[in-house]
Amino acid sequence: MRGKSIRLSLLLSCLLALFGSADAFSQSSGDDAQHSAFKKDRRVYLWDVTLSMKGGGAEPSPNIWNKVKGEIIRSIENVVDPQTELVVVPFQETVLETWRYTASAEGKRELINKVKGFDTNKRTWTNIVIPFRYAQEKLLKDDRRNVLFLMTDGVQNTGGTNDNTAVPGLIDKWCEFAQKHDAYAFYVKLVKSESAKDKEHDNLILESIDKSCNIYWTEGTDIDFCEIRPSQRVLLNVKDDVGKNLTLGFEANRDTKDVRLRVWSEPNEYINVDATLTPSSSVGVECQWLKTAAELDGLIPPNGSAVVKLNVETVEKGGFSQTLLLGKSIMVEIINKKESRLNVYIK
Repeated sequence: MRGKSIRLSLLLSCLLALFGSADAFSQSSGDDAQHSAFKKDRRVYLWDVTLSMKGGGAEPSPNIWNKVKGEIIRSIENVVDPQTELVVVPFQETVLETWRYTASAEGKRELINKVKGFDTNKRTWTNIVIPFRYAQEKLLKDDRRNVLFLMTDGVQNTGGTNDNTAVPGLIDKWCEFAQKHDAYAFYVKLVKSESAKDKEHDNLILESIDKSCNIYWTEGTDIDFCEIRPSQRVLLNVKDDVGKNLTLGFEANRDTKDVRLRVWSEPNEYINVDATLTPSSSVGVECQWLKTAAELDGLIPPNGSAVVKLNVETVEKGGFSQTLLLGKSIMVEIINKKESRLNVYIK
């Protein structure tokens, strides 16, 4: 039987949407259809359960045991996507247990019961390095977007001596790891340091965080942050998209109806964008095109492209204690590709 030939006209932007980056938006002709596929989340809570959390350390400290438990539980309850992976790791001198569940109703319930039921009165030192390395080696994989909470009221202390270099040394290497594994970390200092030696330890960590990427410092027990991730790329085609506005995508773990972001383009000769918006999975943004399609066809070689960087910053936090951007830029790629054709043969 002779094959039947069907000729399908496919725009390159659609091909890129189907086979390109998972964090790209492709803006096609017609109704400006969008494609997005964000990775699912993995949220890892490294939970310091040394005796000082109950106020029973070597030095006077507040009893925040039940409060921290409550905050972990609240954070778990507020996860919306049931496919999110949740991991809680209580630690002291070493990792004590690892509880891993998905954020289904049953998974949340079982994990919350684990947190509620956990208790210890063992007096030990605090080793922050071991659980941090454990998370990097065993838990944080690039199949998901990883969000790590390192929750401690103390400092790196093994054998009764503060080690001021161990944790900063890990953070100095974090950026490269985070970029390879799509990971973000929050160093949650549950109690503000009071002694001079503990403040020195914290300051060294802060210096390392300032030089690193994808890691944030926060003080206090509230870890119910709003985390917003912009799409990494927007793909435009000279043939189809010149003169149109942009459609951007944002993923968030909380309701962002009261959050406001500013998005603006760095100086370039192709487009101008400066807008304030409420982040959502698909949001229109006014775009001023600085060249016509014919002018761009002369500027950008056939099959070539030009890239424009959009910066993103938080304008209004929306009532959250922390509203954090996991990614502060979006790359707009303008491609100059003519219509492509694909022959599909059906027998």
